[in-house]
Amino acid sequence: MLNLLRHPFVALISANFFKIAGVLLINKVAATVLSPDDFGVFGQFVAVSAIVNMLSSAGLNNAVIRDVSAADEQEREQTGLEYFWTALLFSVLAGAVFLGLYPFFGHSWLGTERLTLPVMLLALSIPAFSFYTFALSYLSGSGQQRRNATLQVYGVLAGVAAFGACVTFLPGLVGLSLGYLLFLLGPAAVMFVARPLPLRWQRLTWDSLRRKLGDSAAMFSAILFLPAVLVLARSRLAAGAGWDTVAMWQVLSRLSDVYMQIFAIYFTHFFMQRLHAVDDERPLLKQAALLNLGAMAGVGLLFYLFYDLAVQLLFTVDYLWGREFVPWQVGVDSLKVLTMVLMYTFIAHRRFKSYIAMELGQAALLLLLITQTPLGNSLEGLYQALFLSAALGLAIAAGLHFKGRTQ
Repeated sequence: MLNLLRHPFVALISANFFKIAGVLLINKVAATVLSPDDFGVFGQFVAVSAIVNMLSSAGLNNAVIRDVSAADEQEREQTGLEYFWTALLFSVLAGAVFLGLYPFFGHSWLGTERLTLPVMLLALSIPAFSFYTFALSYLSGSGQQRRNATLQVYGVLAGVAAFGACVTFLPGLVGLSLGYLLFLLGPAAVMFVARPLPLRWQRLTWDSLRRKLGDSAAMFSAILFLPAVLVLARSRLAAGAGWDTVAMWQVLSRLSDVYMQIFAIYFTHFFMQRLHAVDDERPLLKQAALLNLGAMAGVGLLFYLFYDLAVQLLFTVDYLWGREFVPWQVGVDSLKVLTMVLMYTFIAHRRFKSYIAMELGQAALLLLLITQTPLGNSLEGLYQALFLSAALGLAIAAGLHFKGRTQ
């Protein structure tokens, strides 16, 4: 058993499940003490925090793993620092733009003014998130997955403790939102103490900076659009069906995150690195697609069978009515898993135009469906829109992959 836990893949899965357990604990507290309407608003803050974390990575975290793993041992730290300072520059500029524009679009985008203070503080925390993200990527790229996992566990413990202290003195929606922010900052504080990637200034050449910022701008525009549309979708759903329905979507999404983390770890930390070691990638792509689709079928069945038990343990009985939407959630996730096989292939081969086309295509369709049709006014309609946009993303990715092979 101990030897199994020492395996890098198992260690990372265990650490990520530990992090998910922390998130679920926070959601359990929030679902218990908040009304369904306020829990829906809290879920909106959680969604915005994911966008801010993307701002901190500047779309370069996967590139760090790719380039650090390919670099010589003597050059790895330099490569990691070049990416970190480039990402920090880009993310601080993006954060400044976000803060400057927020007073003009925040209310219409979020659908509420109650999150202004937590969102502002979240945006100001970008440098801390940036260091944490790139330190984790550096550890994975340099083959230190077990240290990566260990630091994540300590970070979750620190974050949960900070969350508990905050909500003890600041109960209510704003207090829970600020507590969630402290939960996110806990791992960054632990990583700063451990400092696997030193905060030493690394001189950046113009050519290196231009290439990385070019990649960042391209990836950034793609990865930010879809999460931003999802936040808008929550706002539209709240206007059409109420924040309690948004809360139901929050519950389904959090339960989905539990198993989707496994697929994300596989693709980010193992699949992408294996692509560099094969001459013919087709057998690997086929194997990955069949393996992950089979795993998705298994976890999807478990999701449906044990939905009631999971909701009662992790949330409250107020959300048992969401069982009818579990097949929709599993269907959307299955399309995402198949798309990830091709998405990470594009990243590994630096085919950024293909990646951008895939992301923007599905985001544009989702935006069109939720703003120009009635689908965004109900949870069932929203899931239909999500399924159609995910299907389009897979179709675009498959078409571009086939086109690239024939050229």
